[in-house]
Amino acid sequence: MFKDFSEYADENEIKSSVAYQAHLHGELVAYILHLNKFINLVDLERMYNLHQTHSLGTFQNNLIVTRTPDELNNLINMKENSRTMSYRSNQYDSHEKHMTLTYQRKEPLYDAHHSTQRIINNLMVEVCKKETYIDHVQNYSAENLAKTE
Repeated sequence: MFKDFSEYADENEIKSSVAYQAHLHGELVAYILHLNKFINLVDLERMYNLHQTHSLGTFQNNLIVTRTPDELNNLINMKENSRTMSYRSNQYDSHEKHMTLTYQRKEPLYDAHHSTQRIINNLMVEVCKKETYIDHVQNYSAENLAKTE
């Protein structure tokens, strides 16, 4: 379900490197899977697919109105200056109505269920942002290498 970038992972790299983002991706995925052991999400794979589609679509739409380096910085939560975000660009948030989770066991308190759902949604957004970033940087490098040859 989640992409495996463990071969690139290195926590000692700079924040904007693929190796560091791959390390963060692995940490986030491990945390989601650890939480899933306790709360038994029924539709985790469906949620992952929805978030991945949303993240990739937002990235592609934002490239129309922002510069690529600025949008890549948004994917890894780096803001270099205050003008990087266009008012026409979309956010990578998870507050859409179709992105709700189903549990095998019902939580006794609605507040606990809602808080857990919000945490999982935010983790999924970050995982999908990291995957979009790594895929784009790797594909862009491969395209440049092919053009050079």
